[in-house]
Amino acid sequence: MKAPFPAQDVEWRVGRTFANGEKGVLLPFITARGIQQRLDEVFGVEGWSPEYTVVPEQGVVCTLRCKSGDVEIVKSDGAEFSQVSGLKGGISGSLKRAASVMGIGRYLYDLKEVSVSLQNKKFRGKVILPDEYLPEEERTGNTEIKVEYSGGFESRTGNRGFESRDNDSPKEGHGELTDDVKAALEFVINDGSFNDGKKMGEVSIKSLSYMAKFGKSDEIKAAAKLVLDYKG
Repeated sequence: MKAPFPAQDVEWRVGRTFANGEKGVLLPFITARGIQQRLDEVFGVEGWSPEYTVVPEQGVVCTLRCKSGDVEIVKSDGAEFSQVSGLKGGISGSLKRAASVMGIGRYLYDLKEVSVSLQNKKFRGKVILPDEYLPEEERTGNTEIKVEYSGGFESRTGNRGFESRDNDSPKEGHGELTDDVKAALEFVINDGSFNDGKKMGEVSIKSLSYMAKFGKSDEIKAAAKLVLDYKG
């Protein structure tokens, strides 16, 4: 259960920033899908179950119940409601935290601090983990954490600088594709505008900027801001 996860199941978010937002520290976590797959593999599809308790105006507590022979293992932890997906985000977050209490993905806490350059306080790139933090089939002989930048971005002091962007059309994102961002991209607009009925991820950068400031609901504003930050 404590074995390393494939790189695709490890996501990163910016934990804190410094140097006026140009630098930051990344925090790793296992995706909800990766956790579910691991629980299926260890306990069987019918050998585990999550129980969720909603705490009004606070968040969600997840209690994981897993059966190992005649022994039942029970672990709990909670998470706040997420900014965009609300209850759904709280459920996902509480599952991740309860799984960590169970020991799943806890090895990531042993990683050295990952400091990176940021663009608009967002990390544009990917982190390559040392072999000891990867399953055997993904090991390449690498012994240290490596950071690769995407979108033409290296750092403000680098030679390549920022990639030129067209602000009138949506672009493929270069930010973190977290659960909140995924929910925001799938958010269906229902405000009577010409974008009515579209998913937030389908509208132009110009429309996103407008909705982030003048959206007809706080939910629309929050979703637009997340997608705008993701698309960069």
